[in-house]
Amino acid sequence: MATVFTLPDSEVTCLCKEGIDVFLEKNKWQDWTEVKNTSVHGLKVVVQKADIPAADGSPRPTSFKTVVTINAPLEKVMEAVREPEPHMAYDSTFKAENRLADIPTANPDWKIDLVQTITNPAVRGWIASREFIDMRLRVKLDDKTQLLVARSVDDPSHPPQADPVRGINYPGGVLFEEIDKEKTRVTELVCVDLKGSLPAWVVAMGMGNTRVEYFDAMRKYIEKN
Repeated sequence: MATVFTLPDSEVTCLCKEGIDVFLEKNKWQDWTEVKNTSVHGLKVVVQKADIPAADGSPRPTSFKTVVTINAPLEKVMEAVREPEPHMAYDSTFKAENRLADIPTANPDWKIDLVQTITNPAVRGWIASREFIDMRLRVKLDDKTQLLVARSVDDPSHPPQADPVRGINYPGGVLFEEIDKEKTRVTELVCVDLKGSLPAWVVAMGMGNTRVEYFDAMRKYIEKN
């Protein structure tokens, strides 16, 4: 496991704060188009998309928003999403997930790590494997709300390789809201540049299908564990 993280503390703090702001602003965005609205094994999954520009007005890849309610405590749902071991036990979209470093922070409400993920091919091979190097921040917003923000970083300790292609995750993440002690609303926001010349309909179909499969697999894992 790598333990070196070369970004300066000031840049880490800036990236984390920006990630929180971007997530919360995107979550309030009104102009979402429905991609998928279905129920699988009693779990209602709603996937939407929107073209949300960056703060400076420049275009970004399409953002995807998924909302589900999981019948489990917030901390248990958070663990299933954040920790590599349980995550890999149910998430078939990932070929590998490695925590490269825990990043020290002076803020007691922040937990930051650096994670490498490699995806499996998707949409019958239309989308090949991709690698991502993301910095993730876990922050407690209030007693019943936590946020896991993720974004790709350029860290010289982990340069891009020829294969798989390095993708980019723009600021996004997962919002966990406690409805009651045994029920958690999960809102996931993803804005990813997969690189390559993929048709927009392929990306939208892939995201719609994989998010349904992902959250159904998460539900099954949590019920069994």
